[in-house]
Amino acid sequence: MSHIALGRGLKVLHYLVQHGSARFKDLSVLLDPVSPASQMRLLQTLINLGEIEKVDNQYRLSSNSFFGVASSNDPFAIKAEEDAKVTEIIRSLARNTSYSAGLFGWVTPGTMVILNTYSPIGSERRYRPAGQEWPLVPFHDFSQLFLAYTPEYYQEDAFFRWNLYLNDEYKIKDFDAFLTSMNSIREKGYRLSEEIKRTYGSFVMPVFVHEESMPRFALGVLVHDNPSDENLEKVRELVAQGVKDVAAILKDNITPKQLEMDAARLRKVVRYNDPTESED
Repeated sequence: MSHIALGRGLKVLHYLVQHGSARFKDLSVLLDPVSPASQMRLLQTLINLGEIEKVDNQYRLSSNSFFGVASSNDPFAIKAEEDAKVTEIIRSLARNTSYSAGLFGWVTPGTMVILNTYSPIGSERRYRPAGQEWPLVPFHDFSQLFLAYTPEYYQEDAFFRWNLYLNDEYKIKDFDAFLTSMNSIREKGYRLSEEIKRTYGSFVMPVFVHEESMPRFALGVLVHDNPSDENLEKVRELVAQGVKDVAAILKDNITPKQLEMDAARLRKVVRYNDPTESED
């Protein structure tokens, strides 16, 4: 599954979250101008992933869908004046690093949402607009950051749920190696893309609010231009300061009780059932 196909799949899932169910005709209009054959393959992939099901010629979210427990795209809404302060932090980080900056939130057991982004003028590499939701696909830098702080069954679910359907360039071949990388991220306290020295990737750090053990937020920048180790260290310092500034604002706007209730929701276990395995 490519970035483009993933985006189309998310479009279908968002539609079903809003409307409950849909006929193929409805989804065909939604996905136009994609060919009917490609639309059917996309819907079958979502069925195989356990995200949707087809009942009486209607497509709907399955009982195991992570999107079925989605609440709001902004579960941590704060006052407008405080949100403006967060926006300014993101903008300052982008200007000071000359890289696009983004703040993500972990909103359901298997999904994250872009809460705030800013790109310097002329930047060709940028994060998608705020409000877009992504599954915790194992190749995504923000996804890996969140997964690094979760129990192993979350990591296992994300790996086996998505890896089979990703294009070869995004697949992670070895699950044990994936677990090792998760442990490394947690030990270092940040996620740095291996691709940064070759193409581009993110430098991401968790944002801890109060005494939570699993971060609800992550702040990062989209690094390109083959930076030197010295420049990467400057980026790390700037992102770390941005993390402190964002946490200071969120700490006064999000209560420990709110985080406790949200953590309980996020710990809802949705086990992945491999569609390729037959039952005895």
